[in-house]
Amino acid sequence: MKPTEIQRDWPALADRRADRLAWPGPVLFALALFSMAFGWIQTEQQNLLDRVGSQQAWLRNARVDLAKGYLHVFLSATPESPFDRREGLALLDQASRALAAALAEAPASPAGKPAEADPAAQKLTAYTETMRQFRETLAGVGDGIAGNPRLQTELRIRFFELERQAQALDNLIAANLGERMRTFGRYYGWLLGTMACALLGIGWVAYRAKRGRDRVEAGLRLWARAFDQADFGLAIADATDDSFLAVNPKFAAERGYAPEDLIGQPIAKVYSPEVWPQIQRLLPQLDRNGHGMFETEHIDRDGRRFPVMIDITVTKDADGKPLRRVAYALNISERKAAERALRLSEARFQDIAKASADWIWEVDADWRFRYVSDSIQDQLDYRADEMLGASFFDLLAGDAAGPRETLAEIAEHGLPFRDLEYTIRNRQDQHRQVLANGVPIRGDDGSVLGYRGLTRDITEKRQAERHLLVNQERLQLALLASEDGLWDWDIVEGGAYVTHRYREMTGYRSDSTMPYFDFFLQGVLAEDRERVQTAFNAHFAGETQDVDIDYRLANSAGPTQWLRVKGRVVERTIDGKPLRMVGVMSDVSTQKDAEALLLRQTGELARRNAELERFNRAMVGRELEMIRLKQEVNELSARLGEAPPYRTDFIHRGGAVGGASGDA
Repeated sequence: MKPTEIQRDWPALADRRADRLAWPGPVLFALALFSMAFGWIQTEQQNLLDRVGSQQAWLRNARVDLAKGYLHVFLSATPESPFDRREGLALLDQASRALAAALAEAPASPAGKPAEADPAAQKLTAYTETMRQFRETLAGVGDGIAGNPRLQTELRIRFFELERQAQALDNLIAANLGERMRTFGRYYGWLLGTMACALLGIGWVAYRAKRGRDRVEAGLRLWARAFDQADFGLAIADATDDSFLAVNPKFAAERGYAPEDLIGQPIAKVYSPEVWPQIQRLLPQLDRNGHGMFETEHIDRDGRRFPVMIDITVTKDADGKPLRRVAYALNISERKAAERALRLSEARFQDIAKASADWIWEVDADWRFRYVSDSIQDQLDYRADEMLGASFFDLLAGDAAGPRETLAEIAEHGLPFRDLEYTIRNRQDQHRQVLANGVPIRGDDGSVLGYRGLTRDITEKRQAERHLLVNQERLQLALLASEDGLWDWDIVEGGAYVTHRYREMTGYRSDSTMPYFDFFLQGVLAEDRERVQTAFNAHFAGETQDVDIDYRLANSAGPTQWLRVKGRVVERTIDGKPLRMVGVMSDVSTQKDAEALLLRQTGELARRNAELERFNRAMVGRELEMIRLKQEVNELSARLGEAPPYRTDFIHRGGAVGGASGDA
């Protein structure tokens, strides 16, 4: 019977061979008595059997250590794994020593054949070399096995190839044992005769049956321990009806079942309905190829779906018909979540890089660009790919010694830097003022591998600041020249900014000024307060374009002080409510005094003009009366025949007077 059949049907096979051992007992006993005369033959035979048995024991130990060592190394890279990689490598070394002991226990070749021509010895030597190479491969991969499915598949294939070679070697050793036993029979058959040869054949069959059962039981015990204790899902399915033959506790627990709940159930029970048709189409291809690996989706008892990585190996009979499917199922939910988080993080970074007006960069230890965001084209007119490999210092403008020394000192100590301001050149060789922030990139040993950060173009900001400074200087000079006070009132918060001249005019100290409108009104003379309030309210309501009003200061200690306030609301809410108002204050006391003096002088002049007019009217009336009297005297003199005593001819020459005289 072939090894695959022994592994598949070992319980029934072992029972049949145990039955065979019941009837040849007396015959073997008789053979033992008969063969006492041929003790030296038994000694040689036993020596051969002992050496072969020892060789097979060493080979079996090597296979056990190989399986355990492989599982330790393979599973040690799994997060939170109880297996130890160094212990696995030690087990592989122990397996190599067992193979060396098995090679040393190889029995002497039959007469006429050199030892190096023994096929078993040759295969054992080749198997030892293959295992050594496998051990070196496992020692070299390190922790990289966890994230490399292709490497995992290659290691499984090599492990199963080693198992296949070990099984073939075991069969070859057993075959060589039979050949050598037959050689003994041919050499000494005339002593033992037909009976001895027949009994020897029976004993050989019994021996093979017992040894085969022992090997199968030992292998199954090893497989059962690894199967049950594995920290990943393992399942064996029948290839004929697609039902579970066995599942380990990890496989069942991940899906919310006990192992006995799944045994005998169709494998479709753990696949989501949408995925199962794809699996049905995939299984025939797996049966033809004998092995396959793919990602799919499983479903647990509560309907929760989760991604898994499936690795299936198909066992076949001698005719190539699929018998079993051994599946390794790894829950990759955490890996998928990490991949999604990574993709989200990368997308978030790309979005930020695209949306940011700053350009993001990364340099190596020599300050050469390894990454530059596309925003650099908006600022410097360079494409991002043009900057890769270029030096950070090539962009510096003018004398670059200062920034270069500063960055070299920062990098020497591995320090981050913030708000480092310097000047760079764009593609048109124009100077741009920039502000840079950066943090060091460190290796596993703490060394600085480079820097990453972002740079902001502040050219327009610096120009605006310079213009603002110039405008502020101009405003200060204008205020000094005009001797006006400036005020800026936050209507919502109630605070206000006032200049020193404002305080001088109002007489308030810096520690006593309360910049609120009510406090401002308290400084207005009571007679003017309502008029000032009305003017401000009208402007707040939008009825006037600005406020321009004079008022008297209430706390003036000397002569009455007049102040003129001009202001305008410069910020309003959407619904028109005032937010901020600015303006100036002027001392117009001198102007008001001049206006009062002019008013008084104008009144005095009017009074004097009225008096003069009254005097003129009186004098004119008196003269007219005298002229009338003179005319009357002249008329009386004419009646008396006398010459007129008064000249009145001037009245006739002056029409106005004459008119007046005629009227009289």
